[in-house]
Amino acid sequence: MAGFVLGFLLLTLLGVLAGSLTGLSPGLHVNNLAALVLATRAAWTTLLVALVPEASVDPADAGLFLSCFLLAAAGSHAVFDFVPTVFLGAPTEDTALATLPGHRLLLVGQGAKAVALAARGALLGTAFAVVALIPLRFLLADPVNLADRFRPWTPAFVVFVLGAILASELRGRARLRRVVCAAWVQALAALLGVATLRGTTLIDPDTALFPLFSGLFGIPTLLIGIRAHPGRIPYQRQEPLRAVSTDDARSALRGTFAGAFVSWLPGLSGG
Repeated sequence: MAGFVLGFLLLTLLGVLAGSLTGLSPGLHVNNLAALVLATRAAWTTLLVALVPEASVDPADAGLFLSCFLLAAAGSHAVFDFVPTVFLGAPTEDTALATLPGHRLLLVGQGAKAVALAARGALLGTAFAVVALIPLRFLLADPVNLADRFRPWTPAFVVFVLGAILASELRGRARLRRVVCAAWVQALAALLGVATLRGTTLIDPDTALFPLFSGLFGIPTLLIGIRAHPGRIPYQRQEPLRAVSTDDARSALRGTFAGAFVSWLPGLSGG
């Protein structure tokens, strides 16, 4: 039992470290790390057994430890990713109104405050998520089984989401052109998914997701960074962060349930 707890803590700490590295590295996503673990599963299992001999007794333990690693990496990445997002993806003053709130704070000298508030929100959201995990488990699985009841409606819901995305382009000028371009992007994404998951590939199917995620999440960010014109970050003021307020807790609670909602429903994400 002591070895199991030690392995749990060790893999969790390694996941936090790996997530911090991917979060602070522009162009890397936690999905790249997950795909790499999947592609090198045998090597990871061997390393895990060497670190935690108890994992060799039950294969389920090995899967549990790897899950702990990936979950810790995902949580750590979500927090540390705010640093390059705010400081390296900042726009110019001319485009500040069309950017994220963190960029707006950076342009007025409060980038550190933006990162601190994001970290506070992530911490509060994680705390609320842990509390809501068990009720959501009973709601989605036994005894309510909402997930199974919703499954037959999944295709209709995905079609509705895709239609809503197309409808969102019906604004401004060149509406028809915008809708056609959005439909073209949706078709390309669908073909890419079908070709990757069900088509014939030149590599092992277990490793197909790694180059796919690297191309989707890594290369575009690097290309945009190469083409962008470097600018000067305004002088940043260091101000003490105010204490946690009721408004912070309410915002984090709303974000927690919104995140749970989009995580469960297909075709949606927090972005």
